Amino acid sequence: MISLRQFSQKLETIFASKAHVRVIEFFLLNSGEIINLSSIARLTKLSTSTVHRVVSKLVDLGILKEIRIGTQVRAFYLNSGSKIVKALKEFYDQI
Repeated sequence: MISLRQFSQKLETIFASKAHVRVIEFFLLNSGEIINLSSIARLTKLSTSTVHRVVSKLVDLGILKEIRIGTQVRAFYLNSGSKIVKALKEFYDQI
């Protein structure tokens, strides 16, 4: 079991900004979709550079997975096997 401090640190990492929340919510609502970086930016109304930063962090945390389409296009999808994602989905469904 983790301490309250460790729990708080994990939440701060996941929900570091409003942009993180917006991207996470976007993927929770579009689970199963594979979406490229520019589409995420357009649909969340965030800049591409902000989305790049947020998505990179969410991939590092195991919340999103990345695939390459061709040589330059990066696309992302919700990692439904992640314990964090399962907890986020359960929490989101409750509110």
